[in-house]
Amino acid sequence: MKKTLTTVFTLLVGSTLLFSCKDCAQPQVTDPTQSDLDWLVYERTSMVDFVNEKEETVVYKFANTAVNNVPGIGYSVSDECIDKLDSQGWVILQDTTDRNLNLITYFLKRPDKLDVKVSVENRGEWSLDIDNPTYPTIELDGQTYTNVYEVTPDSTKPSSVKQILFNKAYGFLYIGFYDGKYLLKTK
Repeated sequence: MKKTLTTVFTLLVGSTLLFSCKDCAQPQVTDPTQSDLDWLVYERTSMVDFVNEKEETVVYKFANTAVNNVPGIGYSVSDECIDKLDSQGWVILQDTTDRNLNLITYFLKRPDKLDVKVSVENRGEWSLDIDNPTYPTIELDGQTYTNVYEVTPDSTKPSSVKQILFNKAYGFLYIGFYDGKYLLKTK
């Protein structure tokens, strides 16, 4: 974990230096806290087992991560001087067989707000109301989870996501699709 934090903060400092120039004031940077980074859930050694609708085990592994700065509200990357920088981070999980869609966790940290999103590759991304978990507790596959967030996208295409259950401590717990396919996290 110490190596991850060191890498994150090195990237943040480096990107701050890239955004600043000799004629610009030092930008105000909104750095992520450890609690913000915890929303990414997964680390470089993460392996997550799911079971699908055919009762087959599907193994996902950590594939990629990044934490960097982006221009703050009112600024764009094309601006000569950027006075405010926010932070964003994401983690991508990939099926070890490359037969299933990637799963992504994402955050955007602004001075007064933290946006957290979950995403399924090529199907969409959805914001979590991080202050209001949908379920205080829920049992899935014999395991009890607390503070679970539910996403129920509004679509009826067979390949569209129907439901996602997500938890800050364990990540993706369930991903269901309108065609009956699903991934359920196992113990």
